[in-house]
Amino acid sequence: TVGVSRSSVRDALRDLEMRGLIDRKPGRGTIVKAAREEFLSLAHLGSPEDQARLTEAMEVRAIIEPPTAFRAATRATKRNIAQLNSLLDDMTADLRPTQFAEIDRVFHRTVAQCTQNAMLGALIDTVNDLIEPSRASTLQTKERRRTSIEGHRAIVRAIEAHDGQAAYESAAIHIASVRDRILEGPHPGERELPSKKSRK
Repeated sequence: TVGVSRSSVRDALRDLEMRGLIDRKPGRGTIVKAAREEFLSLAHLGSPEDQARLTEAMEVRAIIEPPTAFRAATRATKRNIAQLNSLLDDMTADLRPTQFAEIDRVFHRTVAQCTQNAMLGALIDTVNDLIEPSRASTLQTKERRRTSIEGHRAIVRAIEAHDGQAAYESAAIHIASVRDRILEGPHPGERELPSKKSRK
């Protein structure tokens, strides 16, 4: 069985804390420290160091999100599934890059909520903060957005079918696709989506 135990979640949080990326205190919860500042330059991938940090962030996703999707498929309620389908509908709209990025963030948070495990939800929130630069408008293209929506749809269909293994595999494929497209740069013919400012 593929799943995420509470001890695994605690170990992951402890590792992030030791790296100085989060701060955990009883009664206050988990707070991302200087992650946004540290990873801000990742949006431009201006150096090998930037690429290495983004690779690490995507590796964290690959470790955490597929098992989370597996558990989501075994525990999701009808209301959870309705929320995921609503987010899918929203993602197909003609959104600005910032709007799409926010829905993408909420989507992955909602998958974690399907597990009915509050600790996993908190962990995904932390991961979302760490990888926020990977959702920057400078890294979005129509092709990447289309591929992302297809990946999300496969995850939702697996959760809807309560097929844990399919959910795990769909999440793993989705994350690998996102990682490869970000790190290898735009394909020939792809254009970055215009920012909110340029579309006014």
